[in-house]
Amino acid sequence: MDSEALKTAFTQAAEIASAVPQALRETAFNRALDALLGGSVAAGGGADSKAGKKKPKHAKTQKQKEPGDADNDPFKYLTEHLDRTAHPEITSAPRVLERALWLLRVSKDAHGIDGLGSTHIAKLLTEKFRLRTTKQAVQQALDSARNYVDRHSPQSGRLVYRIMHGGENYLDSPKAKDAKFGKAAHIVRTPRRAEKTEARKPKHTLRATADRPPTKGSATKRAGAIVGELIGEGFFKKPRTIRSVIDHAKGSLGYHLKANELSPPLLRALRGKKLKRSQNSDGQYEYSET
Repeated sequence: MDSEALKTAFTQAAEIASAVPQALRETAFNRALDALLGGSVAAGGGADSKAGKKKPKHAKTQKQKEPGDADNDPFKYLTEHLDRTAHPEITSAPRVLERALWLLRVSKDAHGIDGLGSTHIAKLLTEKFRLRTTKQAVQQALDSARNYVDRHSPQSGRLVYRIMHGGENYLDSPKAKDAKFGKAAHIVRTPRRAEKTEARKPKHTLRATADRPPTKGSATKRAGAIVGELIGEGFFKKPRTIRSVIDHAKGSLGYHLKANELSPPLLRALRGKKLKRSQNSDGQYEYSET
């Protein structure tokens, strides 16, 4: 609408308003002007006023595009704008806890996004930084570090984690950089277990030696010593069977001998001409002095 038409409309509206009481003239003027202009222009504004109403909507759209706004998608924004090569501290972090804390810190300081959910953290670490992890692993790590992060539920209702001052101090401390040594603890235990096993061996050997019966070789040597002693005492002046030697050693000497233990020393004494043997009426060998 041109200026001449506007002047005519204002003049006519003023004439109409002059016919009403003074208290109602302003309201009458506005209604008359709306009627004359067909509602296309608001009172006191015109085309520029109508255009001005669109500005707040446009401004709101611009605000939604700003990083870190609550209405924006933080995962999509970080996927597009976060440069993983500019943050080697994330890729060099030893565990899921340190990686998640670094990601929360970088998101807040560099991109104005204060808080991420465990799903977004896991996807960013896996897809953006090629550090494979899961939502459950992130939750477990951050839930166990209550002094480092704050659990917050915004209007969306989704739980997000926000790094706190304690978490930033932890990342700046040597403890966070040396956390990788905690992973290798199980490797160190293996030699300690081996040393412990070796330390137990002498005790095991002593116990076995005390509890186990003598070996076949030692039993035979002991039987040989007993046979030699019996020969010297004249035990074999009378013919003796192996059974009689066993009974005499048990009853008089307190030794429990077996026939297979006595056979080798008796055979050596026989070959050494210290004893001779013959069969009795029962077909048993009897040993006696030569």
